[in-house]
Amino acid sequence: MDVKELKATLKNARDAIRNKSFEEALKHCKAVIKADKSNYNAWVFVGVAAAELNEADQAEAAYRRAIDFSPEQILAWQGLCGFYEKSCRADHKKSLVTVYEKLRKLSHAGDNSKAADYQLKLAALHLQLSNISEAVEAWVEVESSSEVDKEKVLVLEKQLLETLTKNQTAATEHHDLLARLLRDVLGRSVCSDDEHKKFSEHFIDLLFREGYPTGEVVAECKRHMTLYTDCETPATVLCRIHLQQSFETGELSGEVAELTEKLESNSGIGLIVKGRQQQLSNDFLSAKELVDAGSNFNSLLKLQKVLHFSLSKRFLF
Repeated sequence: MDVKELKATLKNARDAIRNKSFEEALKHCKAVIKADKSNYNAWVFVGVAAAELNEADQAEAAYRRAIDFSPEQILAWQGLCGFYEKSCRADHKKSLVTVYEKLRKLSHAGDNSKAADYQLKLAALHLQLSNISEAVEAWVEVESSSEVDKEKVLVLEKQLLETLTKNQTAATEHHDLLARLLRDVLGRSVCSDDEHKKFSEHFIDLLFREGYPTGEVVAECKRHMTLYTDCETPATVLCRIHLQQSFETGELSGEVAELTEKLESNSGIGLIVKGRQQQLSNDFLSAKELVDAGSNFNSLLKLQKVLHFSLSKRFLF
């Protein structure tokens, strides 16, 4: 088969694909490959036709052969990308990571908006695969791009927030990013009232847990309390701040009385704060009973031990 015949047969294969005559397209492609085993376009067309005929293994192998022959051409990578995106197989989703990375690099040469889109897809895929650190790394690049679709960015931002707020280890590891994302979301009208309340609670907890400046934590707690009067999170955090400060000053803010009223009667921090109040009033027996009542709350174990020590010595901090 000479060059002219090869081109004509490839054209027939392309036309057959357009007409959805996929079996016919495969016959034309096989004729070309028999004459030219390294024909890039023929292998790509085999991938397209085989995928449409639900011949998954043949389709994947054909795209891979085309890539082997010409790894820097984009067409086979795009075909393999579409094939993997439609697949439900876990191994295909994992392989899609490499495909997105390659397409992003190939697209940078001529289409920055397309490259940004692949970067966005890569970040979303890493989230789907629970590769949180990789998702965060990809997200940082997405944020810095001016080419990416802003609506798609907002969707991914919420997905990233949901993932980080539900994973304590990831939230701690990436707390600076999480705090910034929460600030951004809370400062814009991009979520429902319920989502805003939930993200605000997460923000308060994060600021306190990761040791952000006390003034920032207090300000966020009070802002939240003006919006949501039925939420215990800010009252809990403020009680913990006042309790910690009382060990340094020897005094407990009068604000705690109002704050403990916002907590449930069996709240661990509420009971311990009341115990601290009794301790500072020299009512050690009542203080010990209240502190003991909050003993099942592990997050307060350190504070509880300090109080127990001071009560056993009858020493006021």
